[in-house]
Amino acid sequence: MFNSELGTDVLGHMNSGAGRALINPPRTVWHHPANNSNVVQLLRVEEHTNHWLQAILHPFKNGAGGFSTYFGGNYRNMTELHLAAIRTKSNSEIAGLGVTVNPNLPLLDSGTVFKSEPEIIERTLVLFAVVGVSFGFKKELSRSWLGREGLEANLSPNEVAFLNSERNTKVEFQSQVESLWAFAWALSRVRKLTYLEVCDNNFISVFPDVLKGESSQRFRELANLRDSEQIVEAVDLAYRLHWGAISVLIPSKVVPLSVIVARRRALEWIIGTDSWDEVPMDT
Repeated sequence: MFNSELGTDVLGHMNSGAGRALINPPRTVWHHPANNSNVVQLLRVEEHTNHWLQAILHPFKNGAGGFSTYFGGNYRNMTELHLAAIRTKSNSEIAGLGVTVNPNLPLLDSGTVFKSEPEIIERTLVLFAVVGVSFGFKKELSRSWLGREGLEANLSPNEVAFLNSERNTKVEFQSQVESLWAFAWALSRVRKLTYLEVCDNNFISVFPDVLKGESSQRFRELANLRDSEQIVEAVDLAYRLHWGAISVLIPSKVVPLSVIVARRRALEWIIGTDSWDEVPMDT
């Protein structure tokens, strides 16, 4: 039945992945229903991502579905089967962008634990202050604001060196505005993370007005870490898109490689144990 429905040798396809893990039947994903923890459903990718079906498939806060509700949404609880489903979804999106897909890239590590929401908020605010300096904020003003907010100790060694140096190294930190965009997305402060456009020029408005001495309290109150499954999906997509972008010429409609790398760095930091200066970016 599956072979006729999906138009291919389904079992052969599932056994064609790298390593021992089975991959999903073509153009499908596994879905955990919101009303039954004992069931897993095989859906077509276009059904699982259909805007009009999200209220049914993922009806809970921040778009959470059955997986997050019943299994905690912790990355460490994800099975190889579920991570394979995420890989299939990523590969479908990448192909839709016109970028080459490598179906043999490995699954994400199923044993990683998220950083906490407060950690992510603090890293975001620190990066905001540093990126602001790279675009013209006075270093003294940013350092003073970080000190008042109790964030100065969260600066990475490279950030400390940048703020203390007279050398012009601002270009390196200007590119991290896209990391900041990914952090803001993860904290639900911007609505979408798409690889068809760079960050919004007005997106500074979601952050405290440092020039007016505004505190970070409102930003902290409004920040709401997205469902972990959404973030894992975003990490997986960025990882696979990164490979495609460095291996072939990407279409002009897709954002530049530097944007992909910067966003992936933020997302990888969220699910990893590495410091900000040492986030691994292997492909």
